[in-house]
Amino acid sequence: MVQQKMAFYFVAIIASFAASLATSPLLAQTPAQEMLRTRLEQGASKATLFIGNEPIHAALTLNLYAPAEYQLLWSNENQLNALDDVAARMVREGLDAEDLPLAALRVAREKARQQGTDSNRVDVDLLATET
Repeated sequence: MVQQKMAFYFVAIIASFAASLATSPLLAQTPAQEMLRTRLEQGASKATLFIGNEPIHAALTLNLYAPAEYQLLWSNENQLNALDDVAARMVREGLDAEDLPLAALRVAREKARQQGTDSNRVDVDLLATET
């Protein structure tokens, strides 16, 4: 009887632990979050991450996304439009437009509108963050 109670408690503890892991943010990531994490970690370890011809500073960007559990930061079209406005203002003030991945971001945004895949959304997010 005592062994049965201990076995029951042991199973209950393991089940509780498994349930908490299954619902933890780290394991409950969306496919886009998982793709973003994987791409940044691989890019940081290889010191190269490119979207098209645009280099992404993966190690620095990883430090931004990791604490936010790899949530996409630029999923709102209004945010992206505001970024365009700020970038345009910066260029008018003398920043070289070639220093920003604006053309690649426009292409990625259009692909995301047309295709809407997680990969497209991650590309947009990374390019917007790089901008």
